Amino acid sequence: NNEFISKIRRDLHKKENNSDCDYCWKAEKNNLISWRQLEGQVPDKWKNVNLLEHERGTLFQFLKLTFDNVCDSACVYCNTNNSNTWIKEISKNSDQRKLLNENVPYRGWNGREPNEDLTKSANTVKNLLRYLGSKIPLYEDYFNIAFLGGEPFLSPHLTDGKFMEYINAFYEHAPKDFSLIYEFNTNCNTPKKLIDKQIKLIEESRLKYKNAKPKIVISGEAYGPALEYVRYGTKWKRYKENVELYFSNPIFQINLNMAINVFSIPNLFEYFTFMFHNASTYNKKLRVTAGCVNRPDALHPNVLPERFSKYIDITINLINDNQHLFFDDTQYSAIKNVLTNLHQEIGSATDLTPQLKNYVKYFKIVRNMDIANYVPELHFLND
Repeated sequence: NNEFISKIRRDLHKKENNSDCDYCWKAEKNNLISWRQLEGQVPDKWKNVNLLEHERGTLFQFLKLTFDNVCDSACVYCNTNNSNTWIKEISKNSDQRKLLNENVPYRGWNGREPNEDLTKSANTVKNLLRYLGSKIPLYEDYFNIAFLGGEPFLSPHLTDGKFMEYINAFYEHAPKDFSLIYEFNTNCNTPKKLIDKQIKLIEESRLKYKNAKPKIVISGEAYGPALEYVRYGTKWKRYKENVELYFSNPIFQINLNMAINVFSIPNLFEYFTFMFHNASTYNKKLRVTAGCVNRPDALHPNVLPERFSKYIDITINLINDNQHLFFDDTQYSAIKNVLTNLHQEIGSATDLTPQLKNYVKYFKIVRNMDIANYVPELHFLND
């Protein structure tokens, strides 16, 4: 609750557009569903309460933790702050700075370097969790911790069971049967040996906290070779095997986290077919958090010609046929609305095609990835 966060909260209360929230305001101005709208809804029981004055308003319900940018992927819409693979790529191609500047205009150069000594920050977070553990159960039935990245299963600050230090801190003052949801936002590219080790530790922790609920948030929005293009560094075979591993484990809730972009549209149907198959096979109900990439603008699917709306149509029909596989109607309606709005937007920003072609050129020269080999439906972007 420092002044930075407090000002944002006050501005939201006054319905003022704080400049630090431009990413969401920009999306909503363009009639897109923003992350604010997806994740920031106030529960009914608090809607008529002035949370600026109530103690509940000073407490987090959902704590997201990120310790470093260690990641083995460099997604097309990501940046150096969240992926040290992006940093390595830029450093390796420093002799082509002109090419980088011309073709990757939205990438920052000063990425957050991995921090090897986070003892002070880690202790601060643990103390916060101890406090929340003593307060949240007074007002809510659950609490949520998200381990982000980079890639949390590769972070030196979370591997080898270190993530349990934060869970234990929360339960120091919270009832041992309180419902704590803790999730890992993963790119599903981690070697199986490392995953098996983490899963074993998670399973052991459930003996200690019977109502703790581990969740796997699967990042991805493309299928097959297209996924390797979008999420550079990720291998489809490993991704597919890891997704199936998570679905098959009965202790995990599954959430799909989708950053829908221009390269995922032609294979969106295959992506959902794959996920629905796993949900059906392993008797899982899907939760989906989906939005469209709008930074940089040229990666939003609305840059594509209108003829690509057919891929949205068949995906919506697939989702309608599999409504029973969603956790609830809210989850089903949310993704359907995202795709319905997207269908209406396709073809509305074709003026950004030259900028999109610059990105495709960059990936072809620096990453040696020809889009015709990964997303053949978009081969015209090589022109």
